[in-house]
Amino acid sequence: MLPQGTTNSLPEFQCCTTHTLQDEIPKNGGMFVDDVGLKGPTTTYEDTEIAPGIRHFVYEYATTFNHFLAHFIEAGITTSGNKLVLTMPRLHIVGTIISKEGWHLKHGLVSHWMQATLL
Repeated sequence: MLPQGTTNSLPEFQCCTTHTLQDEIPKNGGMFVDDVGLKGPTTTYEDTEIAPGIRHFVYEYATTFNHFLAHFIEAGITTSGNKLVLTMPRLHIVGTIISKEGWHLKHGLVSHWMQATLL
């Protein structure tokens, strides 16, 4: 929980976290306000296993996740286990839907706007 108001904590937090993750952003993830998102593999590699019981795309994602956590540990940043969501087939963020198929606007969001008129 960040203090709000005149402390400027949210922009400061985002600046510090972006600096901490500069080696990973934008290739492996990004920041939005006080959340960090990791990009998963864009393919399942046809479910090939790199070792018994370990699929290639799961290993790739776990490796990326490990890099993010290593940056946090090195910088002394604490993360919330309660807010942690490791995988999502589809994610709704600010009126958009993000999935392995790509980024799309949420249906019906723009169609309900009123027509602009001059005052």
